[in-house]
Amino acid sequence: MAVNATPNDPVQSMTGVWQQGGSHEDRNLLDFNEITVDDKGRVLGKGGAIADAPGKEAFPVPLGAGEAGEALGAPEGPLSSDVPAPEPPIFPRPSRALASPLLPFYLVAFFVTFSMASLESIFPWFIEHRFGFGAQDMGVMFLFMGTAVFLVQGFLLGPWIGAIGEENVLVSGLLINALGFLLVIAAVGRVSLTAALVVGGVGNQIMRPTNASLISKRTRRGQGAAIGIMDSFDSAGRILGPMAAGALYGLNRRYPYLASAAIMATVGAALWATRSAWRRAADREAAAGLTSSDPPYPP
Repeated sequence: MAVNATPNDPVQSMTGVWQQGGSHEDRNLLDFNEITVDDKGRVLGKGGAIADAPGKEAFPVPLGAGEAGEALGAPEGPLSSDVPAPEPPIFPRPSRALASPLLPFYLVAFFVTFSMASLESIFPWFIEHRFGFGAQDMGVMFLFMGTAVFLVQGFLLGPWIGAIGEENVLVSGLLINALGFLLVIAAVGRVSLTAALVVGGVGNQIMRPTNASLISKRTRRGQGAAIGIMDSFDSAGRILGPMAAGALYGLNRRYPYLASAAIMATVGAALWATRSAWRRAADREAAAGLTSSDPPYPP
């Protein structure tokens, strides 16, 4: 019901300010109290009008689409009570990644970043202490390395994968990267050091997209979750690599590069030797009927 509970209060409307008296149809907003609604929140009325107090005129009120009984401002579609409650999100358990058939690829992501971060963190000290090179020399070397990586990724990586397969390209990249670390130690000048960087950089950068592609294709529990776990391993390598390289460099300038070469060669050999095992594990997971729509790591 709309009751004229404030007959002496002014009302601001399109027709001006009404004080009182006459047959003015404006009402103060305080008058709209005790509106009758049904159990679904729809305003009850007849002909789109809400009856005023006894003996008073009927005050017209538009109802939603202009029909009585329709909810005011109610959105189209089912009521909120008809909408099912959202299911709680499923968060991956980090420990499950260690039991995943994709663990070899996650470890590749870790060690690749670990080794490259080691090289980058101590390389300025290495070239200064051994060759007397500065920042400008290092910039030129990295320019050549970046150009070579761009050419290989843009024009050679695709045909190479098509020729020998992604798994073989990944193993080849690990071995090429290991060779690059050894060439850095064996370098005797600007040209040979630049060539060593080019070899190591190309090996590193053909592994990263290839590894990500293998993970996204072989996962059966959601590509987003799998790539997210890969990025976590990648970040761990980026953190721990410079720490280990700094400690080794204090012992001997060559140790960080020798360690990185040994890691890359070991990971490549292990991946090659166990390729049959992780292929069988991936096939078993696929045979179990898991699809990319399944939750990644259920609690």
